[in-house]
Amino acid sequence: MSDTDTFYAKTLEDWVAWLKENHEKETKIGLIRYKKHTGRPSPTHLEAMKQAIRFGWIDTTVKRLDDEKYIINFA
Repeated sequence: MSDTDTFYAKTLEDWVAWLKENHEKETKIGLIRYKKHTGRPSPTHLEAMKQAIRFGWIDTTVKRLDDEKYIINFA
């Protein structure tokens, strides 16, 4: 198991708020993203990536966690 912290953003605004608060003090985060069929809200990969770039972060890997969600790693 990874030692990377995770964060679930229901909205793009949640993700941007996390980035604003943490982009200078954290070095990596695993963003939890739910698949469309679950009906659970999540920003799209593209939306999350564009916002992360604004704060100097890049997406590194995407990994399936289970049938409902995956994790996008940012650093």
